[in-house]
Amino acid sequence: MKRWAHQERGVNGVLAKLDAGHKAVCLTSPTGGGKSVMMLDIINWALGLGKSVALYTNRRMLTEQLIGVFQRAGTPFGVRAAGFDEYRDANNPVQICSLATENARVFRRRKSHGKGLSDAMQKGTWRLHESDFDIFDEIHMFKGEMLEQVIREKREMGASAVGITATPLGISHLFPELVIAGTNSELRRCGAHVPCYVRAPDEPDCSKIKREATGEFSLGEIRKKIWTQQIYGRVFSHWKLYNPDARPTILFAPGVKESVHFAQDFEKRGVRWAHIDGEEMYLDGKLYKKAKNATADIKGMLEDGTLKGVSNRFVCREGIDIPCLYHCILATPIGSLLSYIQAVGRILRSHPSLSHVLVQDHGGNYWRHGSPNADRDWTECYTLPARVASELRLDRIREKKEPEPIRCPKCSAIRLQGAKCHSCGYEHTKSSRMVLQVDGSLKTVEGDVVKPHRVACKANTEQIWQQCYHRIRRTGGSFKQALGLFMHENYYYPPNNLKFMPISDVDLYRKIGSVPPHRLHGYEDFQTKRFEKSLFQGTE
Repeated sequence: MKRWAHQERGVNGVLAKLDAGHKAVCLTSPTGGGKSVMMLDIINWALGLGKSVALYTNRRMLTEQLIGVFQRAGTPFGVRAAGFDEYRDANNPVQICSLATENARVFRRRKSHGKGLSDAMQKGTWRLHESDFDIFDEIHMFKGEMLEQVIREKREMGASAVGITATPLGISHLFPELVIAGTNSELRRCGAHVPCYVRAPDEPDCSKIKREATGEFSLGEIRKKIWTQQIYGRVFSHWKLYNPDARPTILFAPGVKESVHFAQDFEKRGVRWAHIDGEEMYLDGKLYKKAKNATADIKGMLEDGTLKGVSNRFVCREGIDIPCLYHCILATPIGSLLSYIQAVGRILRSHPSLSHVLVQDHGGNYWRHGSPNADRDWTECYTLPARVASELRLDRIREKKEPEPIRCPKCSAIRLQGAKCHSCGYEHTKSSRMVLQVDGSLKTVEGDVVKPHRVACKANTEQIWQQCYHRIRRTGGSFKQALGLFMHENYYYPPNNLKFMPISDVDLYRKIGSVPPHRLHGYEDFQTKRFEKSLFQGTE
């Protein structure tokens, strides 16, 4: 199979990092970029050097898919995962390992049965797979504490590791080296992706919805404050409007309960629809325990047209490969950029039946996270917390460094610029949104979604800013925290070019002590004064 240029670049980049002695590398490529092919090439490289390989996954659905990948490639393998005993082959140099199974069989047994045994004896009795080389597929999905324990022990055993993901956020402490294999625009040029168009008929008011630590909106808050029965009808009516031929659709709901309700609602309206989550599946009026290969069955029914769509919470956002999907419905606000990219990425893959694909956004996600077609600069945010990528985008929109998306008030199509809608040709000067109220009514809201900050520069502004800077620096905080402190105490923001302010907006999110002086405003003046002082002292 001929490799695309970005695939060859990605594999070569990873191997170069490993050859240079790096023990942990992250490989990122957009969804649909052929990460499985790159993974197989890296595994074959390791096997060629006589290394044994452990391929870790943390979801049963992905284990099933990886088994299919290896079978189609003709690569022998064994499986260390509960419920896959027919694939057990402990002597094979390649093992597909379920992280949940490893946790149960290794770490939990140590905890429950290893009392009184030394740490060395526990590790000798209940051991992880003794591979030379590890790959973590969809690394962003792994739970932090469990993953860190596995990586720590495997490094003690001398293993190198590669983490693979389309969204390299929040993992740089485990995989310090990053290799980027392709962008969305590059994938469209080589034919791996098709263009995606966005329609945003309405959105809820999320201004008072609390966020989790990941940036995701609280499900309890969504149900309590913004979820209404009218949402089901609006989602269905716009699906019919935008997709009159009922082409294959995937729907993301705020929760499992709502996902089941969407499937039931479509079903009541005469459209065969399924729901799937980690444990259960709904189809044809029945909710039952999900069988092995249920995802493959759904894929087949979507391809042959006997099933029109499938709804889920987030179980289908990673790894699931159904290239025939045409329509993605975001029937929920998504707070995390990671979740958004993974969700819309389900429909970007090229397929013979597709010239383009469509996102139907009922959550305001188009302005919160940007276009599904957008290229992402992962290098600038890789070492920062996962939430920073979205916050940085909104800050840049607020400061007019990036354009805010424009919504056509006539057909709901989203574009980045111009007075004329690219879809219906309607010309308008103001962008507007239809905000869904708790009582089910719609309210038209015009103007900027991301409101600018109140910025002022008074006689003592620079002095106050420097005081805030030093106060937060002493506590080990970030520039953003210093700005927040300034705003809290003074009710306005200072200009962003004062002394001790970062030159780069990315550095605003870093701890003050981690940003060197030459990346701050006023550094040149400081250097000049220090040089003049040294000259003066030298003449005495």
